[in-house]
Formats: sequence, C-alpha cells, structure tokens
Amino acid sequence: MSHVPLWVYVLFFVLLYIGILRCFTRITSVRWLFIVPIVLIFFNFRGVFSLFSFSRANIFYWIFGLFLGLLLGYAQMRNCLVKADRKNQLIQLPGDNTMLVLIMAIFFLEFFVHFAMAAQFAIVGFPIFPVVFITASGIMVGYFAGRSGTYFYKYFYVVPCDLKKK
Repeated sequence: MSHVPLWVYVLFFVLLYIGILRCFTRITSVRWLFIVPIVLIFFNFRGVFSLFSFSRANIFYWIFGLFLGLLLGYAQMRNCLVKADRKNQLIQLPGDNTMLVLIMAIFFLEFFVHFAMAAQFAIVGFPIFPVVFITASGIMVGYFAGRSGTYFYKYFYVVPCDLKKK
C-alpha cells in the first residue's frame, strides 16, 4: 500500500464526502440528471476497455450490465417522492444511503482491479475475472443512469412547486 499515490487517498475522501451528502435530501438542477450519468458512462466505458480487450463479448457483458443497472436504478426509485420546480429547473431528490454504498463499492472495485493487475494476482488470470468486472462495472454505472432517468421522468409528472436552491 506504500506505492498507492496520494491522489487515490484524496479521491477516496472526496467520494466519501459526496456519498455522505447523497444520504440527505437535496435540491439540484435538472441538468445534473443528464451530466453525471453521461460522464460516468463515458469514463466507465473508457476505463473498462483500457484494462480489457475491446471485443464483442466484452461489449456484450458491459451492455448487459448497463441494462441490468438501469432496471435496478428504476426499480429502486420508481416509488420515491420528488418535488419539481420547472420554472427554475430544480428538482428535490430524496436522501438515500445506497448512493454512499454504491460510490464506495465502485471505488473499491476499481482499486482492487487495478491493484490486482499491478500485483499480478492469480485471480487476474482466470477467464471469469474480466467478465465479472466488466458486468459489475456496467451494472454500477447503469444504476446511476437508471436513477437519474427515473428522476427526470418524475420531474415532468409531479405537481410543480417552488424550490429554493441553497
């Protein structure tokens, strides 16, 4: 662990802080419902296929995971209550501790895979290793997109109210 760069520790604490903030109800711009999933999908796709080959099978595993994550994100958020201020393009999102868990899971999954590959752990040589990692990465990023898509859908179908951004 002495070879882990300082920026990894900083990133961990920044992500921990963001995850803790997601445990509480917040008001945010509707634009963030698009920006965050698009950025996450882009970086996840780029990161996964920089570690593993860009093959049809790997693309299938990633898309399968993405689709499964979309369904999971929708399933969890379909009954949540949101408030919308269409005039100011704001949405009030409920607090949820699963975001903290998911953000930390993504960090540790990425850390483990990079560490295992750098340390040349035996598990990296198993054929199932890339399949599990690629599918799990797709699920995690799809989950974010599924939640955001559900929030965006609800934004247009709830009774609008006046929200003030803090």
